[in-house]
Amino acid sequence: MLAQLLTNPSGEELQFVDIATPVFDRNDELQGVLAVHLSWQWAEYIQQSMLTPSGYLKDTETLLLSANGTVLLGPETLIDQSLDSLKHIPSSTTTSPQWAIETWPNGERFVTGYARSSGFEDFPGLGWIAVSRQPVATAFTPVEKLQEAIMGTGLLLALLFAIVGWIIASRLAAPLTRLANAADRMQDGEHADSIPLEGGSPELKHLSTSMRNMVTRLLDQHRTINRLEDLANTDPLTGLPNRAFLNQYLQIAIPEAERNQQSMAVIFIDLDGFKQVNDELGHHAGDLLLIEITQRLKNALRSGDVVARMGGDEFVMVLKTKEEHLEMLTQEIGRRLLSSINQPVLLPDNERARVGSSLGAAWWPHHGLHINTVLQLADDALYAAKAKGKHQLVIHST
Repeated sequence: MLAQLLTNPSGEELQFVDIATPVFDRNDELQGVLAVHLSWQWAEYIQQSMLTPSGYLKDTETLLLSANGTVLLGPETLIDQSLDSLKHIPSSTTTSPQWAIETWPNGERFVTGYARSSGFEDFPGLGWIAVSRQPVATAFTPVEKLQEAIMGTGLLLALLFAIVGWIIASRLAAPLTRLANAADRMQDGEHADSIPLEGGSPELKHLSTSMRNMVTRLLDQHRTINRLEDLANTDPLTGLPNRAFLNQYLQIAIPEAERNQQSMAVIFIDLDGFKQVNDELGHHAGDLLLIEITQRLKNALRSGDVVARMGGDEFVMVLKTKEEHLEMLTQEIGRRLLSSINQPVLLPDNERARVGSSLGAAWWPHHGLHINTVLQLADDALYAAKAKGKHQLVIHST
């Protein structure tokens, strides 16, 4: 009825909101009804004055829904549309604000906030629902920026701590590196005092001092062990290697010869007439004779060959060569030995002594694959040389 009395320049249907309440006097007697007839333009004014400021937030839209989910205020494209398809619209009994990620009828996803109106005292309210929505990408942009900031800050801090840690570790490791380098140089023959005394901290000073003392003791022990090994492997009279050294040498020489595709000649040497020198001139003269014979044996050796004293007046010589040179080398060395040993030896008091020699030889691996077999065959050849009249070389024959 009021719409018929009001002007309507636009020609659109007028909408109103009617609010009425009874009026009672002090005796609770009804005096009448107070009614208010509001144009819907009031709602638009409320929207502009109260709801629009929230739109300052980027891409944020505010809507007002009726109790049944129909859009009363909001974007023109949604006016009078029902949004009951939204899954998280609060029920009539829910008055506390809430939010959820909703998929709206157009298929877009929004972060959506809900707040249902409530009544006042006896007035139950209209049940309208205020809705605020923002696209998910826009809503979570600050979170993504925060994540990026956290990651960037974390990487920067990690790099900073890594640099600081590297600097600290370098300062701590530098003295240890110097100690390690000094230890490596010692392998090249430098003395224990090449280990620096670090003074960066009491611990490093104590460590470097302990290392220097330890290395000094180790070097002393090493020199002592070498002297003992020399004594254990050397004949005290002639200075030649003894039987123990020869056994150790052969254990190493056999694999080396195999790698180099070499063979070995073993020559047993026994002095003829040495007992007579001892009996006639005395043991001192015999010792002097052995020392001279030793020098002659050394002169007959090539570089890399070995001669050892087995005891008494018996010696063993080991020669390395190619298999095709075995016989020629054995004959040549045998000839030298027979000639040089047979020369007279000048002793004190212008006394002269002369001894001969008998030689027995065998070849590895031609005569035996095991070196002990070859040694025995060379010893047998030596006795064969003595049996044939001495002062000659006999090579084992198969």
